[in-house]
Amino acid sequence: MLFPLESALKADSKSVAASGDYDIVVVGSGISGAIIAKQAAGAGKRVLVLEAGTGANSSLAGYNDLLTTFYSAATKDNQSPFPLNANAAMPRSTQLRKLQAGETDSSTYIVQSGPYAAICGPSCRSRFRNIP
Repeated sequence: MLFPLESALKADSKSVAASGDYDIVVVGSGISGAIIAKQAAGAGKRVLVLEAGTGANSSLAGYNDLLTTFYSAATKDNQSPFPLNANAAMPRSTQLRKLQAGETDSSTYIVQSGPYAAICGPSCRSRFRNIP
């Protein structure tokens, strides 16, 4: 085992919702989300991390199942160990293709669009200046 089981706390949604306010909510605990959550918590912020996964792999047996799935996968990428999850669609390497200029394909690519699709510039970053 590469990580101590007690390092991650798992709570049901009712107890989390009833536990009060959070300074920061991180959606997704991938590498970026995990780093942001750690830095924010280190700066004294109360952080909630929302994850689409079932949490079924948070035991040693579940972790070993992920390793077995990864090593037996025909293609190896960062999603190989995980089952498909409709709540967190992620393109698999076998589904990707080169897009033409101006083309989008939200069926296999993560496409950020709509009113909240923007680059976080200096004015946006200033709201998070207390986070290292």
